[in-house]
Amino acid sequence: MVSVFYLYALILFMLSDIYWLVHGLLRPDVRIPFGANEIGEIGIYLMYSSLLNAAFKEEERLKELLGATVLTGIFSLAVIALWIGWTGEWVKDILSGLAFGYFACSSVRAVIISKAFDRKRLSVFGIMAFVLIGLQGAIFAVPEAVGNVLDIMCYCIMFAGTVWLLINAVKTVRKAYRTSDSGSADDNIKKKPLAASFVFGLWIQNALYMSSEYVYTVIFVIITFNVFLMYFSVAIYEDEAFLKRGGV
Repeated sequence: MVSVFYLYALILFMLSDIYWLVHGLLRPDVRIPFGANEIGEIGIYLMYSSLLNAAFKEEERLKELLGATVLTGIFSLAVIALWIGWTGEWVKDILSGLAFGYFACSSVRAVIISKAFDRKRLSVFGIMAFVLIGLQGAIFAVPEAVGNVLDIMCYCIMFAGTVWLLINAVKTVRKAYRTSDSGSADDNIKKKPLAASFVFGLWIQNALYMSSEYVYTVIFVIITFNVFLMYFSVAIYEDEAFLKRGGV
C-alpha cells in the first residue's frame, strides 16, 4: 500500500511539473489563479500523507503527539496566511494550505513515532520553522530596507535547515539500506527513512514557496533529488521487494 501511494504521488509530481514547464514556455506572462499543477500539488500532499498514515497507522501515542500536532496546525495556518498575503488568492491558498498542513502533521507524527528525531532535534526543527515563518510575516510590517535584511535571514535559515535535514535523511536512508541489505533490519529501522525523507520533503517544499528567482530553481533541484531518497525509503520499508521489481 505504501508503494502504491508513492507511485500515485510520483505520477502527480511528473504531470504537475510537465504542465508547469509547458505553461512557462508557452504563456510565461499569464498567471492562472488555480492551475492544474497546483491541483496536482494538492494531490501530492494527500498521497504523501496517506503513505505516512498507512506506514504508521498501527501506532497510538495520542498524548505524545497532541502537542506536536497542535503546534504543526498553528504553523500550517500561519503558512496559509502568508500565502494569501503573497498572492491574494484565497480559495487556492486555503485549499492548498489545508492539504499542506495535513502533510505537515503526518510528517511530524512520523518523525515522533519512528524516533527519527530525538526531543532535542525535534525542538530545533520546530524552532527553526516558527522563526522562519515569523520573519516572513514580519517582512509585511517593516520598512523595505529592514525587510531585505529579514529576507536574507530567512534564506540563511532555509538553507541551514535544508543542509541539516538533507544530511540527516541521506545518513538515515543509507544506514537503514545497509541494515536491510544484511537482512537484520527491524520494523523501526525500516520506518526511520520514511520519516526522515518525508519531513525533509516538507521543509524544502515550504522553502520553495518562500523562494524567488534563482533560489527557487535550486530548491526545486533539491526537491527532485529528494524524490530518489523517498523512493529508497519506500523500498526499504517494503522490505526491498519494491526495489527488486525495478520500482516505478
